[in-house]
Amino acid sequence: MSLLSLLKAVKPSASLKQIGAILDQLFTSEDEKLSKKIILERLSQEKYLAQTRINEVEAAHASLFVAGWRPFVGWICALALAWHFIFYDMINWIMTSFYPLYPSVPPLSSTETLITVLLSILGIGGLRTFEKYTGVNAHH
Repeated sequence: MSLLSLLKAVKPSASLKQIGAILDQLFTSEDEKLSKKIILERLSQEKYLAQTRINEVEAAHASLFVAGWRPFVGWICALALAWHFIFYDMINWIMTSFYPLYPSVPPLSSTETLITVLLSILGIGGLRTFEKYTGVNAHH
């Protein structure tokens, strides 16, 4: 099963649309429709608020193993990124220019995995594409 067919099969926004249709039938005035929109927004934000609460609990944990994994991964990614794009070239240039008899610095491995982890930490991904596919309004 491909990722695209999986995305077609799963439509998490359908339940919110169904709730919205039921609320449309119940409320008719403009004030009631506005309050319905507020209720729907709160429902859609609840999963993000739950994850935020989990993150706060993890960050406040006494164990460095629990509280420190995100900063650790962030620092490792930052150091690896600095090595790939700054220090590797500088050391390679210094070794080639001033120490030609020494072996050169080994070649870099691919950076795809590093960039994937870094973008995941930064929260940049295909979520907006998924939202567009499932019909989430762009003006929210």
